[in-house]
Amino acid sequence: MTDQPLPSLPMTATVEGANPPPGGGGSSEGSGGAGQRRGKLAAAFSTMMLLIGGLAFGACIALLGGYATRLASEVGGGGNPAADAVAPAAHGAAHGAASGAASGAASSALSDQAAMAVPGDTASISRFGRAAADITVLHVGVAMVESEPLGARPEQGFFVVVKVKVVATGISFDVSSYDFDVLEPDGSPAPRATPVTAWKPPLYAARLSLAGSTGGALVFDAPARHGLVAYAPHGVPLVEWRF
Repeated sequence: MTDQPLPSLPMTATVEGANPPPGGGGSSEGSGGAGQRRGKLAAAFSTMMLLIGGLAFGACIALLGGYATRLASEVGGGGNPAADAVAPAAHGAAHGAASGAASGAASSALSDQAAMAVPGDTASISRFGRAAADITVLHVGVAMVESEPLGARPEQGFFVVVKVKVVATGISFDVSSYDFDVLEPDGSPAPRATPVTAWKPPLYAARLSLAGSTGGALVFDAPARHGLVAYAPHGVPLVEWRF
């Protein structure tokens, strides 16, 4: 009996995702599946990039808006009196430390407990929690007549003479003689105390830029020899110097 070779069985192999052999013998089903996955990945990537871009744009807008608001609050001396605060610091051992400091919160700035100081003390004014200006009362005195030949006499009884210096510590700060007032010794308003133009040079109204300074004399025709000189912008006393 003669051995005869068995007929060979046909065999094929498909490797999914592999490049088809030369002549196009690869599987069209495998190539189509890979193309669909790549399309889905590309769409997901595009969606993710759009989302990230939108979030970044919104964050930039919010940041710029907050900065613009803070900048607008600093430019110009006007504003909300509730945002102003004062922290007096004594200059020189002879004067001692000021007896208190108001916080930057609105409740402190609007309270009837203004910070107390004495001549020579510097009051550091802040606005919206940021440095605004340093105000120093150099001298508070009482006179019965103007310090010049044929000087006038006060109508109410006494000239209260206040010499001040103001230095801006923020971007911009407005100051004028109308920011100061004379109060009774107990802190109540002195309705008959009126500002006059005696004693030169007077404190002129000014808008100070950063590190800019001004100074001059404030003179009040007051009915009493003793009382308080108050820095009271917007009518709210922030710091008071006793005389």
